[in-house]
Amino acid sequence: MKTEGVFQFGEFHIDARARTLRRDSAIVTLNSRTFDMLLYFVQNPGQVLTRDELLKNVWPDTIVDENNLAQSISALRRALEEKPGDNSYIVTLPGRGYQFVSPVQMVALQTVSVVPDAATAASNGPSGLLFQEHIRTSVVTEEKEHLSLPPPRNRAAVRQVALLVVAATSLAGYYAWVQFHRVQPQNSPGIRSTAAAPPPVRRSIAVLGFRNLSGNPEEAWLSTALAEMLTTELEAGEKLRLVSGEDIARAKLDLPFADADSLSRNTLAQLHKDLDGDLIVLGSYTALGEKPSTRIRLDVRLQDTAAGETIANVAVVGSETDLFDLVSQAGSRLRGKLGVEAVSPVEEVGIRASLPSNRDAARLYSEGLARLRVLDALEARDLLLQAIAADPKFSLAHSALAEAWSRLGYDKKAQQEARQAYDLSTNLTREERLVVEGRYRDIDHEYEKAIEIYRALFTLFPDNVDYGLKLAAVQTRGSQGHDALATVESLRKLAPPASEDPRIEFVEVQAWTLLGDSKHEEQPLARAVEKAKAQGSRLILAEARELQCRFWRDLRSSTENAVAACREARDIFAAAGDQEGEARSLRIWADVAFQTDVPQSIRLFQQAQAIFSRNGSEADVANVLNNLGNVYELQGDPATAEKMLRQAVAIFRRLDDQKNMTTALGNLANDRLDRGDLRGALQLYEETRQGHDPADAGYAALIGHNIAFVHQLQGDLLGARQGFEQSLAIWQKNGYQVSSAYAMWGLGSLLLQEADFSGSRKMYEQALAIRTSAHDEFTIAETQLGLADLSLEEARSPVEQEAAMRQVIEVFQKRKARDDETLAWCVLARALLAEGKAAAASEAMQHARSLAAKSQNPEIRWRTAIAAARIDTAGKDAAHSSAGIAARKELAAIITKSRELGYMDIELDARLALAEIEMKAGQTTAGRAHLAAIEADAKGRGYNLVARKAATARG
Repeated sequence: MKTEGVFQFGEFHIDARARTLRRDSAIVTLNSRTFDMLLYFVQNPGQVLTRDELLKNVWPDTIVDENNLAQSISALRRALEEKPGDNSYIVTLPGRGYQFVSPVQMVALQTVSVVPDAATAASNGPSGLLFQEHIRTSVVTEEKEHLSLPPPRNRAAVRQVALLVVAATSLAGYYAWVQFHRVQPQNSPGIRSTAAAPPPVRRSIAVLGFRNLSGNPEEAWLSTALAEMLTTELEAGEKLRLVSGEDIARAKLDLPFADADSLSRNTLAQLHKDLDGDLIVLGSYTALGEKPSTRIRLDVRLQDTAAGETIANVAVVGSETDLFDLVSQAGSRLRGKLGVEAVSPVEEVGIRASLPSNRDAARLYSEGLARLRVLDALEARDLLLQAIAADPKFSLAHSALAEAWSRLGYDKKAQQEARQAYDLSTNLTREERLVVEGRYRDIDHEYEKAIEIYRALFTLFPDNVDYGLKLAAVQTRGSQGHDALATVESLRKLAPPASEDPRIEFVEVQAWTLLGDSKHEEQPLARAVEKAKAQGSRLILAEARELQCRFWRDLRSSTENAVAACREARDIFAAAGDQEGEARSLRIWADVAFQTDVPQSIRLFQQAQAIFSRNGSEADVANVLNNLGNVYELQGDPATAEKMLRQAVAIFRRLDDQKNMTTALGNLANDRLDRGDLRGALQLYEETRQGHDPADAGYAALIGHNIAFVHQLQGDLLGARQGFEQSLAIWQKNGYQVSSAYAMWGLGSLLLQEADFSGSRKMYEQALAIRTSAHDEFTIAETQLGLADLSLEEARSPVEQEAAMRQVIEVFQKRKARDDETLAWCVLARALLAEGKAAAASEAMQHARSLAAKSQNPEIRWRTAIAAARIDTAGKDAAHSSAGIAARKELAAIITKSRELGYMDIELDARLALAEIEMKAGQTTAGRAHLAAIEADAKGRGYNLVARKAATARG
């Protein structure tokens, strides 16, 4: 049977993919088999379809009799409102079969939207946020995550911090963040509501689980199994809304109550708010007798959460080998108490498909599901693998395993299991089939199809807030931020308490983050915190505080507030036993701490890594290793940095995570660059560029920027200019002002080398304006360092440059950015010398020398030595002194080594400094010859500033 296409007959439209039937614009409810029956009819209009043919195609791999067929035909005629004798659609041909006689027209191959689409977002942004100066990429899972790591120094090597996005789809659907795939706001956002009025609300039931009275731990799995089976039983027919097991697990962590026979009035009232549940099902079970003839007595109690009282008690007894029959008895009696019609034979087939086929599979699946719901993905994975071995064709086990693999960072394995679950979902109920496909499309990054599925679910079941939340989440992941905001608006029109769910604020924040509108993020987060506190939802409060911590970290506006939020989130997660949440909070806290306390940042990263490692979350471990590699690199420890980064690359390669592996390779390139290996760095950058996602233009710009910096160091100023300008154009086109500031900084430094002072100042000042508006103290300091260097070349007031550098040095000292601080001391020494403060200049150079001696970056050591040579030989007869002789020897060594490693700009500057000393020492003939050669070489390479200085020194 085809599963795509939209067909029209009479007043009806049937959408094969979304599995919806509409009469005009209204949804017509059909159970799964009746829908399949109608779909087969409209795909074969006018043909006589025998009973055997219908049974074979509508009930494949399922043994049913003609009574099932007759009941489905009757249900279909009722749904189409076909009166007896009318036969407008279906004609019964005695002895032959059935014929669909209404004219059918295929309307489209794509699914008709079941919720109006808002305007689609315009474009994607880069997958990396830059810091200065060669861009170092920080791996962060959350999905809005970027580590606030400073650049290593104030040079034109933009050290980027870009996000590695690790696919991790949470059960609630609101952990996925897309900081670096934003969509710019449209001129007319056109946010539209997907519902004009509150939708009709079904009674909602939460099956909490059952207490094991047998005292035998081997029977503990039955609590989850019975709850899952009874939920499926009550859900059949779609007359009741069943609260998800994930929401129930969260509520149990919020409200510390164990499985019980009944709950107090206060607890029921709290569950009414937490779960938006009208009714609660709970009770106990007892295993009677010995295996294999064990019988189970199940005592079920139905309680009204609003009234705070018990409204029904049911007791049934059945065999452990036939739990389906046991639960069917209980479900049938509960449906009767609730006035809901009995399960039809067709629906019974769907229920059976939603359950494991044997006891072992049921036990392992139930145990795996229970571990998954308490966020123990590692143990859940092992149990679910065993469950699938016991029942390979059980769709829901494959779907749950896909979730476990996804949380552990194995994206490819998650996709494989999700696909298997989808392929095996044919006989599931309509709702479960859509849920399985939605998870598959989401994990497989088929966001358009995922949006389509969750839109169908939210339209079919508009009283289910979870489906609305998942729809908004996948719309954001699919770069449809405006549509996500429209879905948020629809969620707020649900009946309370669903409309007051704090998670609605979470998905709103995700949408605004995608759209790059941070000013709209703070208020929803504050509302989420207040709502969670009012409802007593501790875990949701922890998530809200975690998001607040990220928000303040990203704005770099309130370190104290960010730390307080992360600490509270960490404490709540830890107390609730949510180790993944605890580790996430520690990682974000480490990001924040880096701004003021690097040792604490390292400790926090290490604590997060230990938890992720213990939980088997390999992708998260790799993320932290990457971030630690960046930290150690920026602290001048490239050996440790390389060790961390290579471990991260190895994990990403094992996970078959090409995107994140590529970004980690980019950081390894940064490491090679910091060790002076320009050729090795360039090779890795090119490898990174070849391996990145071609659709991610932002990341290509980021790598192109770093390659441009290497070209600048190697003396290819034309190639460097082209690279910087291309990166700038891409970032500006996509509205990434913060990112574009790095390209401006690179162009400013290059134009200074070309002696284009006005052009250089223009670039630096544009970068400074952007960074000032972003309140980024560190990059502001780096830009001020570049401006001071330029100002001294322009012979502007050295007093002003001295004051600026003293402030800049304080920033670098606070951040423990030693390489940046080293260069700042060098510029300060030049300013002091220009003021005539030779002693103070020498003292400043001593600070620079002391720091440079600890740096493992040869460029920093060389630049410091060149600056020191000029300071030390500035005085009268200094060129003849022992210091002058030592300086000449050191400069000669720098010329040889920089030439060997390909540092053209360093070589030219060192040659210039040596020739200047020769002229001061009276060796004018040799000095002029050297200066003439330097001038010619510099002009040929475009280093006009060096050429100008050489000409001036030659006289």
